[in-house]
Amino acid sequence: PQPNSVFGLRTPGSNAITMDDGNISPEGDIHPNQIRIQTGSGASVILDGTNDLIYVVNSTGSGWVEIGAEGEIMAYAQGSISMRAEKDFNIRADQNINMEAGSKVNIKSGNNSYIKLSPSGALTSTLSPLIVEAEYNNASTTFEGIVYERAFL
Repeated sequence: PQPNSVFGLRTPGSNAITMDDGNISPEGDIHPNQIRIQTGSGASVILDGTNDLIYVVNSTGSGWVEIGAEGEIMAYAQGSISMRAEKDFNIRADQNINMEAGSKVNIKSGNNSYIKLSPSGALTSTLSPLIVEAEYNNASTTFEGIVYERAFL
């Protein structure tokens, strides 16, 4: 048998820090090399050396963040995700940015709004017609159908 490679501390309230050097059992089961910090209610931070990931989860599993071995970052919230910056908030992808909403996509700016498309880009809609609403000098304008002219530039 392999010597015990798990060391840890547990408080009377069941908060715990465990460190496991990992091993493979005689049956072939892999026990990962991990450091785990866990509250008595079950919220955890896991540093997994075997799978090269970091995982943070609340006690019910209704919110979590994972940083994976390939550099991917995944987040889940059973409720909302909100982010705020007092200065700029920038999003950049060297490939695609994909957004999907089960209901509506709302974008609002305090001042001027710009959408810049490549020469072959287009605003499209599966609804007919495409409706673009704009406000200029406190007057609202709605464009329906195909808009060929550059407006408000």
